[in-house]
Amino acid sequence: MVGRRFCLLLDENRCAYSHALGDAMNAAAQKLGVHLEYLPVAWARSSEEIADTDLEEILLRAGNADGLIMMSSVFSHGLKNLAQLAQLWWPRPASSIGYRLPLVPSVLVDNRGAMQAATRHLIADHGRKNILFIRGRADSQEATDRYFGFRQALRERQIISEAQRVLQGDFTGLSAVNALSRLPAGAIFDAVIASNDEMALAAMTDLERKGYRVPDDVAVIGFDDIPAASIARPPLTTMAQPFDALAESAIELVLERCQGLQVPTLKEVPVNFVQRSSCGCSGRLGTSLASRRPLRI
Repeated sequence: MVGRRFCLLLDENRCAYSHALGDAMNAAAQKLGVHLEYLPVAWARSSEEIADTDLEEILLRAGNADGLIMMSSVFSHGLKNLAQLAQLWWPRPASSIGYRLPLVPSVLVDNRGAMQAATRHLIADHGRKNILFIRGRADSQEATDRYFGFRQALRERQIISEAQRVLQGDFTGLSAVNALSRLPAGAIFDAVIASNDEMALAAMTDLERKGYRVPDDVAVIGFDDIPAASIARPPLTTMAQPFDALAESAIELVLERCQGLQVPTLKEVPVNFVQRSSCGCSGRLGTSLASRRPLRI
């Protein structure tokens, strides 16, 4: 029998990541006996602070829900608005996925450690040292942590981090293609790490269109393990977000709060490194490492 009623706040413009996490939320809600209702909003990517009436509308739509779960990772400029919403919702039970919000128990993945491991893999196992890094949104906590993980792995191997090899994206495939188009003439690289799979897949397609072979000429790694990653050609190596664990943890935190229990302010879940062909692991095609040379764009 379905028990408590929770609302899930998310961006009305769904991306592959939010669809994957949303599916996991639905499965976890059914498993834990929770009725889950979606609260999509249009202001998730707004660059301006929204009016108090918009926040009040969310509270009205949530009604007498037992708890609120915020898919904070898909919000950008709207994070300030999320913090305001959390204050208005408090002390009722809530949780946040992907971003630390004040007054709200938050569930995160080890973004920094995961990206550090991915970068180490390219350097140690595939000999790639001229690595392009495509960052996520400038205002994203997750994107910043992933970038710092990349930088840390370079420092461990005493590789200089060159500014021209750090490209700015916004988690969309188009931003990755645009970022690659802005590379200076003669830029040398032998690998691309993107802050999410959508950008990694778009970069891989763009590079192959320009005549580069993946992974022979350029190794590619993403982050999230969205469904498209495993069926890409070649399949994309990625750091897999544990969507099931994220969903269950977020719901369990709210359930425990409903029961009056003390819960941690932060819960971190591990990331799984899924090694596929795009980095040069299983099914690596063509030339040996010894015959490969860094490429210029």
